[in-house]
Amino acid sequence: MDWTVEGTSTCPCCNVAVHELLSLAYNAPEEWVGTDPAQDNDAFFAATGDILTHDFCRIQDKHFVRTVMLLPFHDIEYCLILGVWVHLDKASFYLFHDSYPSGKQGDLDMQFGWIANVIPGYPGPHACCIQPRDSYQRPITHAALEEDTLYGLQLDGMTYEMLMTMLEEFGHTGISDQTG
Repeated sequence: MDWTVEGTSTCPCCNVAVHELLSLAYNAPEEWVGTDPAQDNDAFFAATGDILTHDFCRIQDKHFVRTVMLLPFHDIEYCLILGVWVHLDKASFYLFHDSYPSGKQGDLDMQFGWIANVIPGYPGPHACCIQPRDSYQRPITHAALEEDTLYGLQLDGMTYEMLMTMLEEFGHTGISDQTG
């Protein structure tokens, strides 16, 4: 199918142009049960117990970092930007967290972890590596195992139909009926 994201299609449930829905994000790891909004990152060390900030999360003895996964498309140069949380071991988490205030994390080694969200159509678990970046940009998540369907998706790209299915799983209902 020949398609572009600049089309005039809008999501029937929220009236947002489809091309503006190319950035989806999870608010927290799946394990998070809190209902309060995310706190500023500075609150992480001041808090005891479970905490969710804009970029970090602690649930009991588990530590999570907010990242982005870039999912390319077939036939067009855009990517779906999927904001996911990644569970890191404690040492990797603190290496990342402690360097965060400097804004200079691009020289850090890639960190191994596990995607902490359920991605529609791609049952986990998903081993991954996060690629730290400078200037307070969220790290980029890469699926780590060749046999993982997300690994293939990151290499080969997604189709228009795959995008429509994912958008509907995120609650944007009726798009595929409208766009065909």
